[in-house]
Amino acid sequence: MTRRYVLAPEAALDLIQIWRYIKQQSNVEIADRVESVIRDRIAFLARNPSAGHWRKNLTDKKVRFFWSTLT
Repeated sequence: MTRRYVLAPEAALDLIQIWRYIKQQSNVEIADRVESVIRDRIAFLARNPSAGHWRKNLTDKKVRFFWSTLT
């Protein structure tokens, strides 16, 4: 089953601002690649909501931390 996700308006704006910044600092192709990787990771997390690990040394809240490289 494919899980869908919806970005909050603030998250969608963040993604646009990230893309624009990277385009300004390098080029469209790299900005597109970074956006693609970010969207792939978001889709992965939507399909795997338990991915990541706890960092009790950083917060007592029930949040998971997920790290991924841009490859």
